[in-house]
Amino acid sequence: MSISKDFERQYKWHGALYPEEIALAREVYEDTLPYERIFFSKIKSHTQGITIATSPFRKRARYFFLWNDAYRTNVAYENQDMKDTFIHELAHVWQSQYAGISAMSFMTNSIWQQFRNGTQDVFKDGYGSGFKRVREMYKKGFQREWDYHRNMAYQFNPYDIGKDFREFNVEQQAILIQSWYTKHAFSIRGVEYQPGNASILDRRFSYIRDCIRKGNSDAAYFGIDGD
Repeated sequence: MSISKDFERQYKWHGALYPEEIALAREVYEDTLPYERIFFSKIKSHTQGITIATSPFRKRARYFFLWNDAYRTNVAYENQDMKDTFIHELAHVWQSQYAGISAMSFMTNSIWQQFRNGTQDVFKDGYGSGFKRVREMYKKGFQREWDYHRNMAYQFNPYDIGKDFREFNVEQQAILIQSWYTKHAFSIRGVEYQPGNASILDRRFSYIRDCIRKGNSDAAYFGIDGD
């Protein structure tokens, strides 16, 4: 459900979250996020969503979602995919507030993980085949092809659920939260993630309860029974 221009966000180039979007976010993050400092940006992005922090200081940082498709709608009334992306991007706001040496650490971590994992995927069969693959990427459209390879940074083995939260990189953490919240299965490079349906009986709920809702990125994994 998209809304008319009469309901566009209140600023010319960015807009605050709607109350319904905040209510949606609270289903996962409760009161751990600075909702008054989170905005959707009108700036177009070639990706589904990018989160930017404006300051290294947690109490001063504002957060902008470069996600043009969401700017003129209310994500709370949109399809499950948009809701899932919203929950994923909010994970980066949470990381900015509770993990890393500054509010901007999640951005450098994300860039590095995508570069490292993407490059390893390109050259996984050796330098010769890797450079050949790079040439093919330029012929087919480098950005689209690179997106395919960098997605390895988002992938984790579902059997790793049970490891401490801090053992996952920032994109894996966001996927972990997203997969607990979502109502449908999805896959990343052939690895399928089953929906958690935001259930307190799902094993991933331990991360939500002990890490996310307590603002503790170093909490150990205790399982859904807490033992």
